[in-house]
Amino acid sequence: YTWSDVALEPMPAEGSVLRRFVNGERITVATVTFTAGSAVLPHRHDNEQFAIVLTGAMEFTVEGAPVVLHGGDMLHLEPGELHGARALEDSVVLDVFAPPRADWGAPGA
Repeated sequence: YTWSDVALEPMPAEGSVLRRFVNGERITVATVTFTAGSAVLPHRHDNEQFAIVLTGAMEFTVEGAPVVLHGGDMLHLEPGELHGARALEDSVVLDVFAPPRADWGAPGA
């Protein structure tokens, strides 16, 4: 895959949050681009998730507790854990989910 060939789509969020994703048989891999101040509101899903901040700075809220991550930092979320995210500056996050995010639809490429 080439990320630039994968469809870019808006996510339900406050502000500008855009994602590209590919669903495999057992995982989903996504890049999520946030503009400063944008936020994904608290939510839960049945997927285990790793969120790796590639660039920028993000404040995640996990079960009500704030966690600030910068480029190179990673967060692990258990299935069902309540979490949200807010961009402290323009940021790009690499998300990996298992099992695949069936609610996100078909593969991005």
